[in-house]
Amino acid sequence: MFCLWMGSDWVSSYYDSVGLSYGGGGILTKDTIGKPTYHMLNFLNQLGDLLVYKNEYMIVTKREEEYYILCFNYKNFSSNYYLKEEDKITFAELSEVFENNRSLNMKIKLYNLPSNGTYVLKKRSINEQEGSLLAEWGKFQFDTELERSDVKYIKNACYPRITMEKREVEEDYMQIDIELKPQEIILLHIYQKD
Repeated sequence: MFCLWMGSDWVSSYYDSVGLSYGGGGILTKDTIGKPTYHMLNFLNQLGDLLVYKNEYMIVTKREEEYYILCFNYKNFSSNYYLKEEDKITFAELSEVFENNRSLNMKIKLYNLPSNGTYVLKKRSINEQEGSLLAEWGKFQFDTELERSDVKYIKNACYPRITMEKREVEEDYMQIDIELKPQEIILLHIYQKD
């Protein structure tokens, strides 16, 4: 269950709210660019209806013969976050406000796959380099007076990256090795190719 305070930053947008993103509580910016929470909710919405497994880093679900694995490497705030006023933290200091910046390596084995053959492993990911609002805006030096075409470009770049891999399965299991960067969210969709 989720409870959101507001969907869009339009609710908290004032005459002095400048910039593409200014820390509003919405899951979308005032220019309707999805923040990481927006993408996480979208990933959750794609999960299957049968819960197979969960722990603090992943949720594995199934729908018919397809598997959905949601992986995340969430980092809590460190004491550095609480030592400064929230609106005084600069973009350059963001990495210092989390408990650590370590990646997380995971090995996932899916057992009892329906049959041998070719499987498709589709991966959707969002992290600080790929699909990130702050990373894309940073390429414009966090300018607060962007042209509409620049904002449109950033909006189009702020989507999860999608990759696809085909794998031959000869046993009744598949092993998936994942490296999750700090604050990365990955949705894996595994299904048999027809």
